[in-house]
Amino acid sequence: MRAYVAGYLEALGAFEALGDPPPQAHAAVVAAATLCNNFYVHYAVEEALPVQRRAGALLSRLVRAVEPAAALPARPVRERPRVVFVSSFIYLHSVGKLFERLLTGLDRSRIEVQVVAVGRAHDALTARVAAAADGLVNLRRDVAGVRAHLQGLAADVVVWLDIGMDAMLGWVAAQRVAPVQCVLWGHPITTGLDSIDWFLTADAMEREGGEADYTERVFRLPGLGCRFASPAESPPPRPAGTRPPVFGLPQTLFKLTPNHDGVLARIAAALPDGRFELVPGSSAPARERLLARLQRAFREAGVDPGGRIAVQPPLERDAWFELLARFDVNLDPLGWSGGVTSFEMLWYGIPTLTLPGRSMRSRHTLAMLRTLGLEDRLVARDLDDYVRLAVDLGRSADLRAELRGLIHERKHRLYDDPAVSDALGAFLLAVAAGRDPRQGPG
Repeated sequence: MRAYVAGYLEALGAFEALGDPPPQAHAAVVAAATLCNNFYVHYAVEEALPVQRRAGALLSRLVRAVEPAAALPARPVRERPRVVFVSSFIYLHSVGKLFERLLTGLDRSRIEVQVVAVGRAHDALTARVAAAADGLVNLRRDVAGVRAHLQGLAADVVVWLDIGMDAMLGWVAAQRVAPVQCVLWGHPITTGLDSIDWFLTADAMEREGGEADYTERVFRLPGLGCRFASPAESPPPRPAGTRPPVFGLPQTLFKLTPNHDGVLARIAAALPDGRFELVPGSSAPARERLLARLQRAFREAGVDPGGRIAVQPPLERDAWFELLARFDVNLDPLGWSGGVTSFEMLWYGIPTLTLPGRSMRSRHTLAMLRTLGLEDRLVARDLDDYVRLAVDLGRSADLRAELRGLIHERKHRLYDDPAVSDALGAFLLAVAAGRDPRQGPG
């Protein structure tokens, strides 16, 4: 990880040292800048702000060098401000799940809601958003076409759901396509772009003074900062009888950094019958390397890894529910908390253990557990406490059953809070009118 970050920073420095490219290099620069971004770097650094300041400044400088400056079209007088939401993930994806109901819950008698979905993906979630908006258009992945369409909408406000996920849209977001541009926390990292005016974050997920982590002005949406819908499925039935405890880590591979290896080995050493189920959603070779890495850490801790670790392939829905039924404890990843995963695990009543850090991206599950009134039971203070709490949960079926009962009793607090859409609507009306939304109604 250190070598990966060092290599990225060295390359970033080389590009920073170059002079501005000439305008005739437009095609080459756009092709390079939209080929990939620094998405994976964010999972390998503790503090993203220094990296993002540099990366955002470089991208902004490249845009100004090769993109012809264009004045925004005149905005007609409207009864309702026009707000355009943009993403490549307005379908059954983590971003779509987080923000579908936030968008569809806006008061369209006061705000015109337009949605731009980039790419071919289209499913039932896309259709629901389209039905609840004033308009939804699917655009193909073409930089010039997306930029021209957004500018042609003459929006009062553009809200990007997830800058940092898609390099192509990152290039467009680095340009001015509306007088006010905002980003939601679909990728919970500051953009570093001088074209983005506001970062819309979740109040319950931020530490005091968390505004210092962003280059944008920060507006805190109330609570969990989204309106996640409770899953339609009932919790899977629990297997009967006693059995060894099963710890679940159903997280993407890039969240399962080597920082986890020694921690899992310590838990395994204290629970000789404990098992670990990982679902990294990756290729077979990558899963094999992950398993080998964990087995090595277990052996170094004096633990025989045989039969203790399972690294699952991508699962169909029935197999996923069969696996969920075996989970006794959900281990929240270190450094980058589960978002959608934690919403789903808690809906199914699975005790979820977390260790928050300073950054918002490490505090999603902390916010959920606070909302449930379980911060003192499932939020660790440090790595030693994380291991201790995990071992206590593994040893006591009664403790796990008690926590399951409390989660089921209180879990309704986590889902579909209309106050978040109300706050977003008030924010959009304020910034569209040129007011500071942090100052209250004008």
